[in-house]
Order: sequence, then C-alpha cells, then structure tokens
Amino acid sequence: MPPKSKAQVKAKAKPQAQKRKPSEGGTKDEVKDIKQEVKNEIKKEVDSPRSSSSSPHKKRQKLAAAPVIPGFDVIMKILTDDRLEFPPGNCRDMLQAMAPRALCTPHDERHALQTTAVEILDEALRGVGDQLRTQTTRAQERATAEAEALVAMEAKVASCQEALEAQTAEAAARKCAVDEATSSLKDAEAKFEQAKGAQGQDEKARCTCLAEKEFCVDLFEGSYKSLKEGKWGTDFAKQREQVDDVVNFMKSVKSVSVPSSLIFIEGPSVLRSKKDSRGSHAEQIFGDIEGIFNKHLATIEERLAVENEKAAAVLAAATAAEETLAQASATKSSGDAAYAAAELRKSQLEAELKQHHSAVAAQREAVAATKASTEKIMNEHTEVEQAFHKCMSAFTILRDQSPAAFATLSDTPSPGRSTPPQPEVA
Repeated sequence: MPPKSKAQVKAKAKPQAQKRKPSEGGTKDEVKDIKQEVKNEIKKEVDSPRSSSSSPHKKRQKLAAAPVIPGFDVIMKILTDDRLEFPPGNCRDMLQAMAPRALCTPHDERHALQTTAVEILDEALRGVGDQLRTQTTRAQERATAEAEALVAMEAKVASCQEALEAQTAEAAARKCAVDEATSSLKDAEAKFEQAKGAQGQDEKARCTCLAEKEFCVDLFEGSYKSLKEGKWGTDFAKQREQVDDVVNFMKSVKSVSVPSSLIFIEGPSVLRSKKDSRGSHAEQIFGDIEGIFNKHLATIEERLAVENEKAAAVLAAATAAEETLAQASATKSSGDAAYAAAELRKSQLEAELKQHHSAVAAQREAVAATKASTEKIMNEHTEVEQAFHKCMSAFTILRDQSPAAFATLSDTPSPGRSTPPQPEVA
C-alpha cells in the first residue's frame, strides 16, 4: 500500500483536533490530560470488539499493511519484541496502534494529540532503554538471589536432618527407658503382691492367737469361774455343759502337759461339786486347773508377741513395696509421656524435612529456569541492544524531523531531542 499523503493524514487528524487543544503555553496538568485522552482514544480502538475479535495473525497483517516509512520497521520491531517490558500504564497494543499515526506525520504538521502520542512513545522507549541498561545486571542478581535461596534451603535441610537424627536417638533412648520402667514396675508389683501375701498370712496367724486367747479368757472367766464359785445353782444341765467345756479345754491344750487324772477323775469331780461340799484337796485341784489356764495364756501371749513383731516387719516391707510400686508406676508414666513427646517431635521433624526437600527440589528447578533465562538474556542482550539503538536512532529522526528527512539523517548519530528545524527566511 502506498504511503498516505499529508492531506490524508491531516484529514484523519481533524476530527480529533475538535475534541481538545492545549492552551497557549499549556500547563503540565493540561499536557497530562491530553496524554490521558490520547491513551483513552487509542485504548478504545484497541479494545473495541472489531479490534479484539481480530486474531494475532490479522493484527500482524494490519501492522504489515501500515505505511512503509523509512526506519519505521526497526521501531515496530522493538514495540513488538516480547522480550522487552514496557513501563506500567503503557499497553503494548496501544503503543503499536499509535506509532503509525504519530510518526508518519512530519514534526511540524502534527496535531496536538499526535504530538502527545509521540511524547508517550518517547517516554515508553526511554523506559525500555532504562530497562536494557540494567537488564543483564538484574538478571544476574535474580540468578544470584535464587542460588542463595537454594543454599539457604539446603542448609535448612541439613539442619533439619541433623535435628531428626538427634531426635531419633532421643526417641530410642526414651523407648529403652520405658522398657526399663515397665520391667521395674512388674518387679515392684510382684514384690508388693508377695509382701501383701505375707502380711495376710501373718495377720491370719495373729488372729488365730487372738482367737485362742479370747476363747481361753472367756472360758476361764465364764464356765470355770461359774463352776468354782458354784453359780450354776440347780441348773444341772448348765453345770454339765460347763464341766464339759473345761474338761475339753484341758484335753485340747498342747502348750501345757496336763495329767490324765486331772482330766478324767479329779478335775471333773471337783468341778461338779458344790462349793460347801468340797474337800480340802479341792483348792489344790482348782489351783492346778488355773495354772493350766495361766500357762496356756502365757504361751499364747508369747506367740502373739512373735506374731506382732512379724506383723510389724511385714507391714514395713509391704509399705516399702507399695512405695516402690508407686514410684515405679510414676516413672513409667513420665517415661511414657516423654517417649510420646519424643515420637511426636520426631514425626514433626520428618514432616518438616519432607517439606524442606520439596522446597529444595522446587528451588532447584527455579534456579535452573533462572539460569537458563539469564543465559538467554545474556546471549540475546547484544542483539536486542543493537536493535534498540537502531530503533532510537530512527525514532529520534521521525520524532524531531519527518519521514523525508530519514534518508539524509539516518547515518548521523542521534543528538537526542532537538528543537524542530526553523523554516528558512526568504
């Protein structure tokens, strides 16, 4: 398609010129407002259904169909290069759409909105230039930061692994302590049961002695005294019962040697007699019977004293066994709690280590990706930088002069923004 004439460019710019013009020597706010208007107009066109429905291929065709202006291709190459990032607020599609309109018109024929569009392009390209000047440095810094992050994560893995090994050893030690406490508890339980058994047997023997003593005292204070004092009266049945009680007692006594005559002849005879009919020998026989009671009671008292001593010793042993059992039980309980806490911490460290390993694996991928990206940036930087310098050289000419001036100024180093050329005085 042949390039548009100046008249066509002016005709297209006229409708926009009716919207707003900056005042003579416009303020910064006015210029800012005009820039925003230009952005809004371009954005509307870029975001319009007709524009958004176009495929990337059609957009490229549209750009390819734009007027062929000397040097314009190197500018569009930079504007369409996905490796470059434009400053925030500068939409790539918007810049691509405004570039042909603004740069295809000579500097001294531009409408105010076209001039503002050129200023927006200038600002955006200067931002790209700033980016290019620090691109390699920032890429290397990112790579270094990712590598340092990987080193830090690997250090966490090593630290966590060391803590896990120490915690595993502690858990094993706690387990051994629990096993020892369990064994000690079983021994303490067995000794306590043994002490309680011995205490029960001693208490049984002691109770037997007490029962024998009680029986002997009751018999002496009861049936024997009743017979001796003749309190049975005329109740011969009661008399016979009491006599049998005393005689059977003397027969059963093992602790004292009792003469058989006292059991079978003299004893029963005197016990059955009334108090006023007893002979002189009766007192002697009663004395012998009472001696049997007293000796038997003394024997019981001796046995009871022995049993009491044994009971005291057994009680002390049982008390000590009970205390040992309580202590062993407490030791096992605390050991179980410590072991459970050690196992819990071990599980937590295992989970942490797993997370650290996952983080390290992900970070290694990030380091590899950053390294590849950095290498790509470093390899392509010279090419992109040269293309950008060509772009800025062409843009400077088209910005400050006109497409027609490109042929004579393209080989001249860009002097930066310059004052538009003044018309020659005739």
